[in-house]
Amino acid sequence: MVIAVADLAMSFALKNDSNVSDNPRWSHEKADGDGPASRLPVNSGPAQKTDSFSLPRFSGAPTKIPSATRALTLRIAATAILIFACYFTIGLQLAVVPGFVHLQLGYNAIIAGLAISVQYVATLTSRPFAGRMADSMGAKRTTIVGLLVGTTSGIILWLGSLLTGYHLAGLCLLLLSRLVLGFGESCIATGATLWGIGRVGGSETAKVISWSGIASFGAIALGAPVGLALEHTFGFGSIGVVSVTVMLFAFLWASRTAAISIVQGEALALGKVFQRVFPYGLSLALGGIGFGTIASFMTLLSLLQRNR
Repeated sequence: MVIAVADLAMSFALKNDSNVSDNPRWSHEKADGDGPASRLPVNSGPAQKTDSFSLPRFSGAPTKIPSATRALTLRIAATAILIFACYFTIGLQLAVVPGFVHLQLGYNAIIAGLAISVQYVATLTSRPFAGRMADSMGAKRTTIVGLLVGTTSGIILWLGSLLTGYHLAGLCLLLLSRLVLGFGESCIATGATLWGIGRVGGSETAKVISWSGIASFGAIALGAPVGLALEHTFGFGSIGVVSVTVMLFAFLWASRTAAISIVQGEALALGKVFQRVFPYGLSLALGGIGFGTIASFMTLLSLLQRNR
């Protein structure tokens, strides 16, 4: 939840920056020579008395967020909601899968942690494929494929919940469901982010990525307690049913949203792409180690302490 709030604050900061640059009460005048342009205030009203220790003040109503900014946010939200649906499904499972594996299927904590991490292994290995799919098929089709794959994952999870009496079979179906969900996550996150950028233009990339972060971490924060409530009230199988419902709703939403054109560009080898993004990706990976460790075992620890 803290990460989601931080992403939200970043998004509003980006909005405020754009509002200042678009404010008609400020003009950009070219500086003398080749130096950078300076930002000078334009007096839109009668000047008030000032002294040497105060800045000029201007009359008039405070600047409001223009309707164009709200329209831009809504266009971004149209694809960010698909990311929200994906990570809400992930959040549903995050809090209940370790307990299901350990307490109902009877496997140890290592296997319970593996059931969580196997999804992210699938996401890691399938991201390059999802990127190539978005380049060739388009962002909308890639996202829709991911949503259908996520729906399939929910069905497999539900089937696994019916085999609690057959521990190995139940575990295998659960792991298969997690692997399928990891592949679906790659397609949805990649496709929906590129879809959002294509809808508003490359100049708004930072805002699209910011709202994608809000959608993903906010959905996980909401999905975890909802998953616990569902599992406690209706059983583990309800997680699969709700996952299928959410993914199908997102599929219908995506089907009604306009596609963007496929931009043909120079293809880069995976090795060159890896070299360019490695420093930034490494920072993100190191920052996520703690999150992954806590997310995998916090619920299990809570269940064990409660059962003592």
